[in-house]
Amino acid sequence: QFQRTERAMEIVGIPLADRLELFRVLGALLHMGDLQFLPRTDNEDASRVDPATDSSLNLVANLLGLDVDRFQDSLCNRRIAVAGQQLTVPLKVDQALDSRDALTRAVYGKLFLWLVQRINESIGFDPRVNLMVGVLDIFGCENFAVNG
Repeated sequence: QFQRTERAMEIVGIPLADRLELFRVLGALLHMGDLQFLPRTDNEDASRVDPATDSSLNLVANLLGLDVDRFQDSLCNRRIAVAGQQLTVPLKVDQALDSRDALTRAVYGKLFLWLVQRINESIGFDPRVNLMVGVLDIFGCENFAVNG
């Protein structure tokens, strides 16, 4: 199926460089689901990436071009601005898991919209034409009144 998908993207005019970027980001998203968290030893109300998943952390950061330490910090903390100052608030383990999942969904959503836009450009989509497209993705079937 992978070869068929890649061939379809080639047919609709998605260049190899863009396809490789797409697969790189998808790979990072898949590995992001492997990241697990533990309570910090110095603060039970704060989290840290489980050392057993350090290889996934490094791989995801590398695939997304991120600094590993800053990426880990952003997964385990949130930043808030109060009275002109930026405060760092540690996330509990369940909050870090939710943060990881929210980041994964957001990046996947942007990637999906980018892919739809690229396909629309390649097929010469005209917004004045009344068409409907049903798309089946990992979240189920969605109907779009407008393709895009």
